[in-house]
Amino acid sequence: MIRRLSAAYFLITLSVLAFALVSPAAALASAPQIAVGGQQGQSDEMSGTPEAQLLREVLQTGVAHEDFARKGRVDFFPAPDGNTFMLLVFEVNQEGFAFAPAPPPVQTAPAEGEAAATAAPPAVTGDVASLKAYGAVTTQSPEGQLQMVHQFMSPFTIPADGGDGAFSDTHSVGWTLVPGTYSLTWGVIEADTNLANVTTEVIEVPDYTTGELKMTSVFVSAASEPQSERANPDTVYPGVRMGNIMFLDDVDRAVPRDAMIEVIYVIMGTQQDPTTLRPKIEVNYRILLDDPEAEEELSVAKFPPQTLETFSIGQPLPLASIQNLEAGKSYILEIQAKDLVSEQQLLKRISFSLLPEQEG
Repeated sequence: MIRRLSAAYFLITLSVLAFALVSPAAALASAPQIAVGGQQGQSDEMSGTPEAQLLREVLQTGVAHEDFARKGRVDFFPAPDGNTFMLLVFEVNQEGFAFAPAPPPVQTAPAEGEAAATAAPPAVTGDVASLKAYGAVTTQSPEGQLQMVHQFMSPFTIPADGGDGAFSDTHSVGWTLVPGTYSLTWGVIEADTNLANVTTEVIEVPDYTTGELKMTSVFVSAASEPQSERANPDTVYPGVRMGNIMFLDDVDRAVPRDAMIEVIYVIMGTQQDPTTLRPKIEVNYRILLDDPEAEEELSVAKFPPQTLETFSIGQPLPLASIQNLEAGKSYILEIQAKDLVSEQQLLKRISFSLLPEQEG
């Protein structure tokens, strides 16, 4: 069942996430070894795979390998013990993939004395393409040597009838890192054709424990769906997955014209009001037309200011009530937040778009 979720529910999810996440050191110890540089403990068998060869190539040259297009973003949220949760949100161009019928469900043998269980239906029906998302987070030692910080590899499938025909539905995969500067080299490879997209970029993983007022990444979610199990680190999931919630927030943040979107984020570094022992934050929202050629900003809608006593925020915004929004156009959501106790303030802008009428 798809339903809207409150900020309180999101805060609970962050708390649950704290117990579900694995420390960066433990994650590296248990991650599949991709053998990107002959490191100790990496298998010879893995070192010869197409995905490992491509990863080594991009790590060494810094030149992307792009057999197909991929688009995505990197989101960050606070994690336990001063770490930061990093989430890759992505879609791939699925034109040219080898689609085949989804494999049948696995039938496990019953334990002695138990009746045979009916096999569960497959998670995906119809034709699917088999993919792997994989990659490495690295840094350089003071001597200039490459140091592996994190590795991941996760198989997943995409349905032939998913997405918009060219690009797949949105997927996500995440893990924890110590705040700092890293190189992220990662990609997606199609198992049957070995078509791949592998890129490298420098990422700045924010530190949310400095006491400075900071806003996390922002989800623009058309709906949210509770899941029966918590998300595992380094595992690709459909949608944008955090803890035990799947958010319908695609890479492009493209939503129907009259959607009731929920803007979800966390403000860290707030001070407590001495009378309530809770945060006291004033938040203002404004929507602007996203037109790079315009000579001045065009404000489309402004919402009344709100004073909140929570740092985990889920704000519903009814787009249907805004008359001068147009389907098919791009907009900017501006969030201004002020800590009324410390007087610190910040501003963040997020691009989003409205689907054309026929797609909404």
